[in-house]
Amino acid sequence: MIPKLTLVLCDTCVIIEAFRTNSWELLIKKYNIVISEIIKKETKYYRVSGKKHKIDLSNCDNVRCISQTSSDLSAFKTDFNCFNIDKLDDGETELLSYLYNNKNTQNIQICSGDAVVFKILGRRLELNLCVSLEELLPKNKKLLRQFTKKFKIKELQKGLMESKELQKI
Repeated sequence: MIPKLTLVLCDTCVIIEAFRTNSWELLIKKYNIVISEIIKKETKYYRVSGKKHKIDLSNCDNVRCISQTSSDLSAFKTDFNCFNIDKLDDGETELLSYLYNNKNTQNIQICSGDAVVFKILGRRLELNLCVSLEELLPKNKKLLRQFTKKFKIKELQKGLMESKELQKI
């Protein structure tokens, strides 16, 4: 289990999945959750059995909201320009920028369900900077495949392989 002292950066898809599986309250109780302003704005609803359910993050006092300056984002994009960052959405970019600007000063990990996030971390050989939703909530058996530890490992390995291929060039 990830210690409570760890900051967990949550992507939009993770929040939606936590709401969909009725595990959001448990997640924010067990972990120090951090989201970006962009993610807070874009996370509006989730679907269960075809019905839309509203997500309201405005009253989550124990969820920390961060934002990155344009210079932070620019520096991140410059450092990562060969890592398919164009495939990241704005929320993922902001979280990864925050992660890399704070990884040496805080115990921090990113939780996502998007393959590109894990591939980027794999290519950078930063395997310890990410966590799957399944690892955070191991008793939740209703999670979609992209939120499992197996998916995370598979995508990290793809990133590692890409990194090895680049080293050969």
